[in-house]
Amino acid sequence: MSDRSRDRRSLEGNSRSSAGGRSSEAAERERLKEIVKVRLAECGWREQLKEQCRDIVERVGVDQITLDELVSQVTPKARSLVPDVVKRELLSHIREYLIQTS
Repeated sequence: MSDRSRDRRSLEGNSRSSAGGRSSEAAERERLKEIVKVRLAECGWREQLKEQCRDIVERVGVDQITLDELVSQVTPKARSLVPDVVKRELLSHIREYLIQTS
């Protein structure tokens, strides 16, 4: 086993050492998801995505596009439209959580 694999397993073991730790991580993940969801709605990201989807469906045709195709076309644009302030806020929350749990 390589050192890298051993380190990764050690980190995984430490972060999941107890059932309580896992439920705490899951709760934090859900809390962060909710924060991001609210921030994206506040900045108009969701509306921009809806418009992007409408444009693609109108251009390609509703009968000619699958959900998977739509998602694959919208995803790069969706990622690029996430405001930097939202990304920084999420990163800050993640750092705080990691500091508190270490």
